[in-house]
Amino acid sequence: GSGFFVDSLGWVHFKLGDPQKAVGYLERATELEPSDPEITGHLGDVYWVLGRYDEARFKWRLALSLSADEEERAMLSARLKDGLAAKDVPAAN
Repeated sequence: GSGFFVDSLGWVHFKLGDPQKAVGYLERATELEPSDPEITGHLGDVYWVLGRYDEARFKWRLALSLSADEEERAMLSARLKDGLAAKDVPAAN
């Protein structure tokens, strides 16, 4: 659905170092695709970079509950334990 397209737009802005622009797209994407763990996890990543740590952890926990993929579950568990690793935070433009 269109939620995946909106997620892609938001993720591009995040990867280009513009989390402020990304967050609106990703919030909309999670409204359109509420049961998709990848989209939910993306929003958690952006919340973390914006300093919205409680919201990030909430989204990561939700994504973990939605995911059946072991690799994705391991990544989300690590984020819940340690936060978003510095290597996963795009440089700001």
